[in-house]
Amino acid sequence: MIFENNMIIIALCIYLFIGIALNFIGPVAKIIRKEILDLKDPSRVYIFYDKHIVSKRKILAFEVVIRLLIILFFPIAYLVALIDYYSELKKKKAYNTQKKIEKTQKLQEIIDNKGFLYFKDTFGGGIIQCHGCGYKEEINCSTHGFGEPAEFYDGYQCQLCGKYHTITTYGNEITNLEKCECGGVLSRENPIFCPKCKVHDVSWQWTYMT
Repeated sequence: MIFENNMIIIALCIYLFIGIALNFIGPVAKIIRKEILDLKDPSRVYIFYDKHIVSKRKILAFEVVIRLLIILFFPIAYLVALIDYYSELKKKKAYNTQKKIEKTQKLQEIIDNKGFLYFKDTFGGGIIQCHGCGYKEEINCSTHGFGEPAEFYDGYQCQLCGKYHTITTYGNEITNLEKCECGGVLSRENPIFCPKCKVHDVSWQWTYMT
């Protein structure tokens, strides 16, 4: 009987020791520290809050209660932490999968020639922006004047250096294209690309039209 009582006491001491230790190490300890920091500084969790400062006494009371509960019920706490961990892992995996699908679809659109931007599909003037390097430039794609004969201003791009050009014509005049300063050929039939990094992943933001 004494031996059994001693074993129960030893088991209880081991249980309490594990509970105390797990208050300061492991995933549950990280959760406790995060909750305490969030209580001390609500701006970590809420963008808008009433700037009400929680007293040190309440913070201490919260910490004592939560640590005591962990000591007494650490198996349940670890089960909750494990469920939360796998839930976050599942969300992260789903997010990565979705981003991979989007990237694949975008690449396929480019391969299928659906993601390219052409001068023929843009009108007026606006801003070209590269999604790869962030390069921006205001260019003229297709505008006209109001004279007689009317002046037409069409956008072209050097296929060698990527510089944008505006060619002026009058009425039905046939355009005689000159080469770019670098010697490259000017074109408005090929897809528009970024002059800086040379990728075709660009977008168009219209700003004016004539």
